[in-house]
Amino acid sequence: MIDLKGFISDKFFKKRFLLVFERNMSLNESMLDHDEYALHILNDPTEFNEIDTSVLSKEGLLDKFKKRLNNPALTLFLATDKETHNIVGYFWIAEAVGAPFWYDKIYAESDTAIGINAFTFPEYRGKGIFPFLESNAIRYVCHHKGRKCFYGIVEASNESSLRSHKKIGFSIAGINYLTKFMGYNIISIINRSGVWEFHLVFRTHKGRSLDHII
Repeated sequence: MIDLKGFISDKFFKKRFLLVFERNMSLNESMLDHDEYALHILNDPTEFNEIDTSVLSKEGLLDKFKKRLNNPALTLFLATDKETHNIVGYFWIAEAVGAPFWYDKIYAESDTAIGINAFTFPEYRGKGIFPFLESNAIRYVCHHKGRKCFYGIVEASNESSLRSHKKIGFSIAGINYLTKFMGYNIISIINRSGVWEFHLVFRTHKGRSLDHII
């Protein structure tokens, strides 16, 4: 049976929420530490030398991740198993320093950051790894580096992710609509604080993926 809503979302029209965690908000301290997993914050490709990267090598990710870390705007947060030292999940962030930073057809203003790529390996899902990584990313961005806020993008249909973000402390900052033609993103419509913006993203820098901004 065809999933009509999923088909429309993939091919023609998608609704997403832009979520925000502001610098003056308090983090849930219980999410910043984990009994089973350790946190690693990487800003330079040489920092992989201190970590067992066999999982990333197996998945064909290690060289790509090292290349990304040559971009000073990107930071990688890794979670590793305290006993086996295996990497169990990762979370990438991008900081917008001098100008708005476009990613995934939406942007973060100057002096903010945005979560751009998160993954937990299947056998470790449901163990609080994503909240652990994202909470520490927020603390790093907002409390350690003093950025104004941290953004996340969540599809409106992804109720579990919305609940997870709200549990961390995110609030809705805006709504994003992607208009598509047979799966190709054409226009990104953004509503922030009641102000509508229309951005052409088809074959422009506003529509580039992470692999095009490194």
